Amino acid sequence: QMHLRMGGWSSCGPRWRAARAAASQPSAGMAQFQQRCILFCGAPVVYMTAVPIRLLLAEDILKTDGLHPAMVAVLCSPVAALAVPPLAVFVAEAFRSQYGRGRRKMSPAWLPCLAFQMLLLLLSIGTLLFWPGFGSMPAVPLREHWRTLRSRDLAVAAPPVPAPKSALAPQERSAPAGKFLAPPPEPTTTTAMVGRGKISVVLPCAMEGNYAIKTVQSFCDRTPDDVLQEIVVVDDGSKPPMEQVMKDIPKRCRLRVLRHETTMGLMVAKQTGGDAALGEFIGFFDCHVAPNMGWHTEILEKLQARPRRLVVPTITDLDLDTWDEKHGSASNSKCYISWDAEFMWFEDASDFIPVVSGGLVTLSRDWWQTSGGFDKGMRGWGGENVDQSLRTWLCGGEIVRAKSSRVAHMWRVPQDSRTTAHYRAVQGTDNNARVAAAWLDDFREKFQGGRLRHNSPDVTDVLRLKEALQCKPFAFFLHRFRRVYHNGGMLPQEVFKLRAQGSQKCMMRAGDSFRLRPCSMVGITEFHLGNQDPTQGGACCSGIRLWNTMQCLDRLDPTGPLPYFCDVTGHNANQQYHMLADGRIHHGSGRCVSTSPDGSRVAVADCQSATRWEREGAFRPQETTLYEEARLKYKFSDDDPDN
Repeated sequence: QMHLRMGGWSSCGPRWRAARAAASQPSAGMAQFQQRCILFCGAPVVYMTAVPIRLLLAEDILKTDGLHPAMVAVLCSPVAALAVPPLAVFVAEAFRSQYGRGRRKMSPAWLPCLAFQMLLLLLSIGTLLFWPGFGSMPAVPLREHWRTLRSRDLAVAAPPVPAPKSALAPQERSAPAGKFLAPPPEPTTTTAMVGRGKISVVLPCAMEGNYAIKTVQSFCDRTPDDVLQEIVVVDDGSKPPMEQVMKDIPKRCRLRVLRHETTMGLMVAKQTGGDAALGEFIGFFDCHVAPNMGWHTEILEKLQARPRRLVVPTITDLDLDTWDEKHGSASNSKCYISWDAEFMWFEDASDFIPVVSGGLVTLSRDWWQTSGGFDKGMRGWGGENVDQSLRTWLCGGEIVRAKSSRVAHMWRVPQDSRTTAHYRAVQGTDNNARVAAAWLDDFREKFQGGRLRHNSPDVTDVLRLKEALQCKPFAFFLHRFRRVYHNGGMLPQEVFKLRAQGSQKCMMRAGDSFRLRPCSMVGITEFHLGNQDPTQGGACCSGIRLWNTMQCLDRLDPTGPLPYFCDVTGHNANQQYHMLADGRIHHGSGRCVSTSPDGSRVAVADCQSATRWEREGAFRPQETTLYEEARLKYKFSDDDPDN
């Protein structure tokens, strides 16, 4: 558009003829022609300059549950915009060469412009493919990714939450969680409980539209009347309001709608619903799920057996066409956390769960109030699941799964536009930093390379709650799940670089592959042994993990191993790597990690002729030392439960 406004050409008509005439006059006309094309090529450069501003200012790009269309446009448009002008120039020059008079070769004046344009194109493509967090990692919001890389004030107070508007709700409200002067007793059912033996289903909804209706109807149809206390929909600033959308829901569904006039974020919406719930038990679910018949049975059995519990159903895949569990669906329920307070799925035989994934969990109303719900200082999306999990395990509770309770969930899938989130995101806080500051104790030094050392958020309220509930140290959590953290290699005995024997080059991650770089180079990847070894009764280790990440050496390609998310249980055959005594790195396929003949890159070879590797600069990491010290201090026993 910039070019056309300044008198550029179109595909036919007088402007194209003018360009053709200019091509036959290299002195003045050609110079004008080239100037216009330079402006045409410069337009994408202006666009590229605007991209970071767009990313930083546009709230609708901030999505923590999948890839948003606006983000796709911002990422892909520069590539297309940068690729078109050189092609247009070549077509124009070819046309001039075919029909114009005089010199037929391309004018040298074009070369700097085209070289600059191609350089930008290569940089743009390279950024998308190789910048960690883009092509080499699952798609995540760029603003969230950049926020973890740059310094910021973590102590900014969260804005206040206005009281929700009650649209279709009675006037009863649950009492707010009190301040404890002494450790509270084990929660018990009170006679004053409005919904004794019943469950309140809490659904935080933001711009879910028809999906919210289907979710409400599914719970209504598949929960017995003597079990369902109510369905509480927290309308988090939806347009149109959920009250209007759900006006035809039958009264037997016992629907209550609470509304935030502006979007406050997922965890605030969940807090609003939890505080307003009237049932003896509170079930939090996303606003795009469908429970199976009988979903409540095992959940309630486990909660009645021990009130200080969080119970997680088996989470399956939702078929959007039938709004039911997809045939042959995968199932999930268990997560663990990294030192950066990020959670990762895993699966083993135990029914105990280290960390809930977030959206689907049920607990008693008493334990909700006693444990304080969520961290009131959090805003936006994400982190509340880790906070809730740690405050449960460390403050006297436990988390278990109910295998027979199945709830189908709609995942955000970039390839399926039906799963795109439509809510407008709110200004968030660094919730993972709040989790680390509040719960990780001395291990908080591990959070993002010591980021909290000089810039920590204010988590005074959470620390007071920990003192009131006499919560245990974070090391207890590591010991309680030592099969994951010790046997799985998260507490390694040794961290090292991998140096090719007979050289000064070490293996370094570069996007989705590994390269050989000088061992003295800043940023060389450090490794350690990781993942349980099923052939050794689950002891460590059956693979090689990248230190301070959630990734391991995975499939062995001709260009060497690929990085991929670790399977801490050791059942992923692609991640079976063993460092032999002679220095060879043996893969489960029977081949070994090697180097190219010229020693410039990582490769694969028969083990007989494969490169030998040495552990360069080995050291004992801080996290292992801290854990061993805590183990002695608190007298943890090997006889304690470990899964």
